[in-house]
Amino acid sequence: FIILQQLTPPNQPAMLLASKYRIPVKYLVILILTAGIISADVESVKSQISIAPTAVFMSDRSPFANVIVSNGSQTAQEITIGFRFGYSVSNEEGNVSMYYDTTGHAASFVNNVNAFPRNFVLEPGQRQTVRLAARGYGAKDDGTYWSRMNILATPLSPPVEAETGDEAVAARININFEQVIPAFFKKGSVSTGLDIEEITFRQEGESGIFLIDAERAGNSPYIGTAQITLRNSNGAVVREQEVTFSAYFDITRRVNLNLSDLNPGNYTAEFQFKTERRDISSGDLIRVDPFTKTKEFSIE
Repeated sequence: FIILQQLTPPNQPAMLLASKYRIPVKYLVILILTAGIISADVESVKSQISIAPTAVFMSDRSPFANVIVSNGSQTAQEITIGFRFGYSVSNEEGNVSMYYDTTGHAASFVNNVNAFPRNFVLEPGQRQTVRLAARGYGAKDDGTYWSRMNILATPLSPPVEAETGDEAVAARININFEQVIPAFFKKGSVSTGLDIEEITFRQEGESGIFLIDAERAGNSPYIGTAQITLRNSNGAVVREQEVTFSAYFDITRRVNLNLSDLNPGNYTAEFQFKTERRDISSGDLIRVDPFTKTKEFSIE
């Protein structure tokens, strides 16, 4: 993304830029960092650093796990492994974000998990198995504990240089990629559940917004999905959608539905909650019976 451009004669904008950043006008380095180019490049490289699996599960019966990091890019990558404690939180509008707690939360497993190795270099096409081992959990109460495993990839590439005579311009743009996966540890008797306190609806233009107030039960996070079915006043199904639904603690989830092709009138939304995920083995999930909540609403 670096273009060396010789300006003869220099124009006024270039003079201002050169003066502001003390760049020799004769060899002005113009950094073209347009959103579209950066976005495309980031997604391309990110997709070439792959992590498997996307969630790690350990227990007091099986306190070890493996994570495979693969480098499918054309550049050597330095990989750094780290852990921190975080969980999903939401505001009153159901906007979900990740909150990282450094206060020593009771559910944290950050200080009870090791990774081997924690720092290594992957050449193009190489892969590395990272071994996770749980430790020091004997005094913990029954329940599920967790950490966020951070996999940071830093490309190892020489600087881009351009030299002319006794003047030289050197620049380096490094884009680091951090991927985060959850690492869970189940000890003893574990249980989970979900209590739906309230479901509200409002219409904004052609969008329908459902806010689901959920309270987690048991001693473990609820990890599953919500299958949403909309029926018109005649009972016919007019829309179906599935969303992931996780509750580490109490949470308000926002679900947006496109209503543009639905006629005005009365409808019923059915929300079926189930502890199933397409990306997680059923054996790793804490299973509870599915249940359904309904919400009647109107489209104007």
